[in-house]
Amino acid sequence: MAKNHASGKHLARLVLDPQLINVTGKYFIGLNEIPSSQESYDHGKARELWEGSTELVKLASDEALLPVHRTLP
Repeated sequence: MAKNHASGKHLARLVLDPQLINVTGKYFIGLNEIPSSQESYDHGKARELWEGSTELVKLASDEALLPVHRTLP
């Protein structure tokens, strides 16, 4: 039960703390900000994930904020 209470307290801080109102794109464990993984900075993997995702949801080029490149079957 104590772990659930701590998790709720941490989540409430992230949602309600005025000092964090403009904080975006950050990662936290408990109350501590942590860096993103090195893998998250790999542009090739990001592109591969984006393109695979657009194929899975059948996103059309005109519906996307980023370019959609499809390989022809």
